[in-house]
Amino acid sequence: MRKLILIYCLFLIFNMVVSAQHANVGEKAPSINADVWLNHQINTNSLKGKTIVLDFWFVDCPPCIKSIPHLNNLATMYKKANVVFLAITFDKKEKVEKFMAKTPIVSYVGIDTLENTAKAFQVSLYPKTFVIDSKGIIRWKGSPMNLNESILKPILQK
Repeated sequence: MRKLILIYCLFLIFNMVVSAQHANVGEKAPSINADVWLNHQINTNSLKGKTIVLDFWFVDCPPCIKSIPHLNNLATMYKKANVVFLAITFDKKEKVEKFMAKTPIVSYVGIDTLENTAKAFQVSLYPKTFVIDSKGIIRWKGSPMNLNESILKPILQK
């Protein structure tokens, strides 16, 4: 019984440390950088004044792959809005290109092999999505499958 209590306490402490490390809603978003952008070229200066949906994912992550059609639908739905969808991965370029040949991604796909952007956003679990408003403030974070129109619409209207 003592072992179980000790394990539970360690689990709680671990979760407090991990959650304290995440970029928080209401805070200024860190810089977004990629070594290379695959399907569209993007200049991070061109993101100023736009709402950003930033998704962290990787090729061998089943929940990440499952969320791609959902994010593609949202990106298509908001194509004419002042919003940019970005998908950042740490996978190598060749691996991502091979994956994208079979699974199209509507978002701008960036490769950050050193995970500098994921570290700046303190991402420890994948997939993880952030919505950053036009002023650069994080307004939402969570699983991409939980992102929907009722979350995006009010952020875009501000």
